[in-house]
Amino acid sequence: MALWVPSPGGNVALVAGGGNRQNHILILFYRNQPHVYAELSRYGLHKNLKTSAGTAACEKSYFKAPDGTLHDISFEENCAIVERISEKCFTIDGLTSRDLMPYPYEPFREPVRWKKYDKMSAKERMDQIEAPQLEKEIWEALVSTIGDAPAEDIGFAEALRWYTLAGHSMCRAIEIAGTYKIGKGGMTSLASAILDEYNGDLLFNTVIELITQMPDNETVRLTTSNGRSLTSKSVICTIPL
Repeated sequence: MALWVPSPGGNVALVAGGGNRQNHILILFYRNQPHVYAELSRYGLHKNLKTSAGTAACEKSYFKAPDGTLHDISFEENCAIVERISEKCFTIDGLTSRDLMPYPYEPFREPVRWKKYDKMSAKERMDQIEAPQLEKEIWEALVSTIGDAPAEDIGFAEALRWYTLAGHSMCRAIEIAGTYKIGKGGMTSLASAILDEYNGDLLFNTVIELITQMPDNETVRLTTSNGRSLTSKSVICTIPL
């Protein structure tokens, strides 16, 4: 886990929950991420981009159903199923995905109609729609990759945001997440390049036990496992929630 903590004094502290700056993390990149590409170009790392094995020029896909049956499905058919089910899933109470989250890059910008369904899991929404069971199972398996968890543990709103960020296409969302990667160092090379220019405070091997929104709603307090408190105007948390 990493937390970026802008302090009231204007400095920024990087708080890492484990390891050090040498940890190797793989970053996947796509052409729909212009801001990331700009940073890669800035450090000359765009030359290290390459396709990730198994995701480029896919010809076939296989799906093992919960009953153990193995289905041989073409890539085109699989995408057609996922898109068909996604459209049904993200159209709810007469609202389309565009109505629910018109500004996916600013999800809390009004109108935020998706908030009504924030407590719903992807599985709960899937159980509400009418579709062939096999197609629903294929969709659930794909969506589980969003949070490396079963569909019942994936929030409907989180899946919706992936869908809208990718131009209202779940297949494109998966393509964005898994097509390209940074060779020769992965995300570590980008993180190290940024960190070399960083002038704020660094706290590694620091376990955050509590994040508290203060009563004034203008500051946030972090409490570490060793009892230290850090106060900030805002906190950026990089773990999936």
